[in-house]
Amino acid sequence: MPDQYERAGKKKKSDKVRKTRKTALWVEIAGLIVRILNIFNIAGHLGLLVRSEARHAAAGIRQLALLYVMLAVLLLSVWTCAEVLVYQWLGALGWTLNQTVLVLFMINLLLVTIILFLISRTRRSLSFPATRNLLKRLAGRE
Repeated sequence: MPDQYERAGKKKKSDKVRKTRKTALWVEIAGLIVRILNIFNIAGHLGLLVRSEARHAAAGIRQLALLYVMLAVLLLSVWTCAEVLVYQWLGALGWTLNQTVLVLFMINLLLVTIILFLISRTRRSLSFPATRNLLKRLAGRE
């Protein structure tokens, strides 16, 4: 009984061509599986990176909290010392009230500036820089 190729006057495809197509299909499937596994691998590494940076951010937050407490204590102590010094300097040196307030204001301003600089420097490191750079590089590949 003739098959469809013989009835249509076409030649039968050889077994070699069929095997080649079957092999090519398995190669594509294997490549797809490897790509899927690579995606899971990248996601795992990204998770580790995020976890590591979260730990770093938590340490930075603890440091910020300590710096804020230090700032509050320093501001309170500087203000208290300033009040005491105003009375001492007025009596001992004969300075006017305006001169004394100006000097104490400059000291307070210097200390607050130093603490705020430390706070801003610590805050900058809490923005997950390595994760953002990795995501930018991954987005650039597409």
